[in-house]
Amino acid sequence: MTFVGQFREGLRGYFRSSLPYYFSVSMLFVIGVVFGAVAVNALSARQKVELLDYLEVFLRGLTQKLSDIDSAVVLRQSVASNLKTAGLVWLLGATVIGSPLTVLIVFVRGFVVGFSVGFLVSEMGGKGLALSLLAVFPQNLIAVPVILALGVSSLAFAVLVVRQRVGRFKVNLAEEFLAYTFTCLVLSAVLVGASLVEAYVTPVLMGVVAGL
Repeated sequence: MTFVGQFREGLRGYFRSSLPYYFSVSMLFVIGVVFGAVAVNALSARQKVELLDYLEVFLRGLTQKLSDIDSAVVLRQSVASNLKTAGLVWLLGATVIGSPLTVLIVFVRGFVVGFSVGFLVSEMGGKGLALSLLAVFPQNLIAVPVILALGVSSLAFAVLVVRQRVGRFKVNLAEEFLAYTFTCLVLSAVLVGASLVEAYVTPVLMGVVAGL
């Protein structure tokens, strides 16, 4: 079998074995989105007005000072935040006992997305929908799948360690740990791509929507 064939077969095997994890983690994310969207209705009228006033002031300032945004600063902050998340997920998986907390990280990410989109659409209508599509979704199209993959890797590694220790599965834990760490490093690098979008693309798109 050629290298390409081996790679494809290995990829198929990976997805077959990881499918239950991906399904569970994805469902947790969706539940987080739903809870976030529903949480918008729990805000008082005063809280909604305050949030909306803050958002409108921010958008007005964005249209006036778009050229003053330091994308390098935004990039550094976004990269630091994303890498902290990736590092935390890796650490939770590496400790095994902390791996269940990765589902909380996935849930919270979904909650934030659901709340943001729900609030924008609920309070700003069509403009809020446009803002969601152009300001919330671009970086999350990269970041969310990566966060889900990190969660799956963390849970899968922890389960593998537990199965090995109870004698139900024989593996080389050192090799599996290195593979797990390498996977997290690769996914972390992809997260940097989401940060680039957030720093250099999202502000421009938000400026366009703010000017509507």
